[in-house]
Parts: sequence; structure tokens; C-alpha cells
Amino acid sequence: MNPYIANLSLKLNPATTCTAEAHLNAIPCKSYLLDLNCQLPNNICLPDIQAVGVALAPGDKFTAGDYTVVITEITSGDPAGFIGTGYVEMKLVAGIVAKKIAVDFTNLVVNDCYEMAGGSVITQYDPNWGGVLDLDPLETNNVDIAENQGEKLIENNDKINQILDIFDCSPTQIKELRKYLDEQDALASRSQKNDDYSSTQKAEIQTSVNEIKSLVNSLIACCSTSANGRTSNTNCIAPSVIQEKIKEENSEYENLPNPVFTRFLIAKTAKRKGKNLDGSPADDLKFGDYTLTMLNAVNHRFNDYINPQGTITPLVKHWKDYNGWATILNSEMRIVANKMTDLATSSKTGSILEFEFEPINSLAQNHAQTNTALNRIKDSFIYELRKNENGFIKNVKESNPNAELKLVGIEDGSLKYNTEMRAGGLKYVENGVLRWDIPSPDFPGETNGLSITVNGTHGMDVYITKFVWNRANKTFSADLDFEVFDHYGLDRCDIDKLCGKDFYNKSGFLSWFLLQRYYGYKPFITNIKFKKQLLNVSY
Repeated sequence: MNPYIANLSLKLNPATTCTAEAHLNAIPCKSYLLDLNCQLPNNICLPDIQAVGVALAPGDKFTAGDYTVVITEITSGDPAGFIGTGYVEMKLVAGIVAKKIAVDFTNLVVNDCYEMAGGSVITQYDPNWGGVLDLDPLETNNVDIAENQGEKLIENNDKINQILDIFDCSPTQIKELRKYLDEQDALASRSQKNDDYSSTQKAEIQTSVNEIKSLVNSLIACCSTSANGRTSNTNCIAPSVIQEKIKEENSEYENLPNPVFTRFLIAKTAKRKGKNLDGSPADDLKFGDYTLTMLNAVNHRFNDYINPQGTITPLVKHWKDYNGWATILNSEMRIVANKMTDLATSSKTGSILEFEFEPINSLAQNHAQTNTALNRIKDSFIYELRKNENGFIKNVKESNPNAELKLVGIEDGSLKYNTEMRAGGLKYVENGVLRWDIPSPDFPGETNGLSITVNGTHGMDVYITKFVWNRANKTFSADLDFEVFDHYGLDRCDIDKLCGKDFYNKSGFLSWFLLQRYYGYKPFITNIKFKKQLLNVSY
């Protein structure tokens, strides 16, 4: 392109005129004058299709209608008609720009105003959107607190290095190089928002990425217009020079701080495994503690189930028959329920054991009650961020389990700060009882197997494993590990009519209670584990 200079002036008022000088890559094009009186037709015309085309090279830009096309490769042709590829930036809606939509051009003629004057430009089509070279993320301010940008910069540099080892200017190699350069640009941009890096380190990252990009683009520009060839220009940079620079930059990246996000407990219920709220042993994990007199005092129907010979086979059958009814909609869970019955009638001695069952995990993960618990956690995140954004983020970044990050529930469904009940946290009221914790999800009334195997859970721990924060947009995302625990055993209220439950006359439950509390078979703890996410939550 030849250099041209444009002198511009803007008259602000009769006494003030601003002037500016602009350096152009093309000759000034025609001025389009608008007749405000509508007396004459406007003299806007199409680009001159008779114009003599100009020579083009990778990196040149031209306009095609409303779009600017950047040439990335010319495979053949001359000013009378080029064939090659490029990309176009496309404005969408609400200020969103889709960058580098790949295009192919054929018989392209560009006039000296760098307007498309002949030929065709067609976007590449790929049903999997593989033709989109790069689409900048809509949320450019997202910061993954645990992302190790230095490590990723090294990984991409190593991939560039591998291509340079065998570089022969093939279109595939060039495309791959540009992909990794774009990824390095994105990493450098995110590193500018990383509080773990000093201002000097941020500047050095951006400079080093720009330097490698400039060197690689210079190498690509030296590729000839014929496929898989190199020009004989002695000014072309050698790949080994770039590789040496990459080695130098990688050594600097290795010295960057390594942000590590340690999984830690962020929410828990007041009830702990094996314990009542006051810390005493949970009644539903006791075994062999009832006499015949005690049984009859609670429920007279026990007399119908006690076998004088002491055999438990009929009781186990009653229990498993009830399992069959309670898992009528899920045959896989019937197997799980019967397995749990076998485990609960296998031992009378030793400590309480813990088990995990994958089918239960899967059903619980997407249950409505689980999503209710997740929403309560989300509300508590929102509350903490509104109350003390910087302090909360600091503690999360440090994965600080001692930083009072214990999340709690909500009071009457509102995000309200209550200084009288518990300063510093939200409240959750359940059945008129004030709780400081977020209740674990329960699964009652189900015929898919969750009721008979779990029903009401005892408690839970929730761990945070990833946190992505957007300060500008005030949004966050979090990855969470749920560890819900349940006591697979019965307490008095499960078979006592006075407690209001309808299990007191069920043969399966009466048999279960007898096996555990009279015959002394040991219950166990069920661990229910699954992952959940909070995505792009506004606060």
C-alpha cells in the first residue's frame, strides 16, 4: 500500500475549527455529497469495477459492502483476480462483535481505494462452526480465580514451537499458528485482571505475547503465493529465531505466581454425622437397645412379628417386600434398596460403617429439593458479595476455611440482614423454627426408590472447587461438591403413632425396627455425593 495523508477539519462554531492529519493506506476515495434540498439525486455510486486492481498481500484490508475483510492467505492470482482466504468482523446486536468469521474470495479485484470491485467473497460454512476462526467471549472480564495463566501461556508456546519444527507454509500449519496466537492474546488479556500478578508482570506478559505474535506473523507473511512454499527473500525470519524467543519467554512465565484454588468447605448443616443437634448420639444409629417391654410400650403390633425361634427370615422378607412397593418406578433402585437391607442385617458388632451408592447419587443430583438447596446457597453467595465483596473474594481466593465463609439460608425468602439474630449472615426459617444453616435436601414421597433408601437426610457439607468472578458485570460462577449424609436406620418416631408418621403400621418398617433395635443388627450411614454449578449469577 502507498502512504497517503488526509487533512481533516471540523468547524465547531464560527470562531472554532479543529484540524487533524490522518495517514491512509489507500488513496482518498470519492466524496459523497448529499443534497439537503433533495433537488438532485445523491452521487453515491458503486466501486469502479473497471478500475485496475492493486497488488494484495496477507494482512491487507479491503471493504466489501459494509464489511471490512482482512486477507490472511493468497493462494494464486494477480491484481486482475486473486484467490485466497481471509476473515471479516461482523457486528451483531447490542454491541456484540463476532470476530474473524472465515471467508474465501475468488477472482477478487480491489481498486486503489481498497474497495472490492470484482469477484466474490463467501463465508466458509461448517455445520460445527469450525469455520469460525475466533469468537471472543461475551464476558471479557471473567476471572477464574484458580486459572494458572503462566502455565497455559507455556503450553500454547510449546504447541507453536512444535509447528515451527516442521514449518513449510502449509495452510493447515498457518491456521494452527493463528489459532494459538489468538489463544495467547486471550490469555494475556485475562492476565491483566489477575491480582496475583504485579503491574510489571502484567506488562511483560502482554509485551512477550505481542513480540511472539509479530515474529510469527512475519514468518507467515514470507510464505509465497504458491502452496507449501517459501520466498527466497533473505529478510525472512528463520523459525529457529522464534523458537529461541519462545524459550526465553517460557522461562519468564515459569516464574509467575502459581494461583492454586484449594477445595474447601463453604456450607454445612448444624447436624453432623452420627450426632443430634446438641452433639449427643443420634437415636436412629442405635442398635440392640430395645426390650420386649419397651417395644410394646411404643407399638403393640410388634407382638405379631416377633418370632419365638429367633429367625429373622420373615422380617427380612417383609422389609424387602416393602422395598418392592417403594421402588415400583425404578428397578435399579430396587436392587439398591435390597442391597442396603442386606448390609443392615449383616453385622451386630463394630463401629458404624459408611457406604455410597451411585444410583442414589444420580437421582439426588437433579432432584427438585437439591435445586432448592442450591438456590439457597446461591442466595447466600449473593448476600455475602453484596455485604463485603472484596473481603469475600479475598477469602475465597485464599481458600480460607477459617475465614467465616460459612453460608447460611434466607429469612422468609428475602435477602435481609438481621443484626439481632445472627450478625453477619442470613437466616432460614423452616416450619417456624429459625435455623442458621442451609438444610440438606430431603426426598420424601418418592416411588423411584429415594424415599425408602434415603427419605429425610441428616445433613450435608458443601465444598467450593472453582470460582469465576466478573467484577465489572457483578456476576459469578461456582463449582460445588455436595456431600449429603443420611442415617440408614430408624428412631422411635418412625414407628410411634404419636409422632404423626404413617410408618407405624407398615410391616416393612416394623420388621426393620425389630431387626435393628431388638435383634441388634447394625445400621449404617449413606453418603450421597454429586456436583452442582452456579453459572453467571448476578449479584
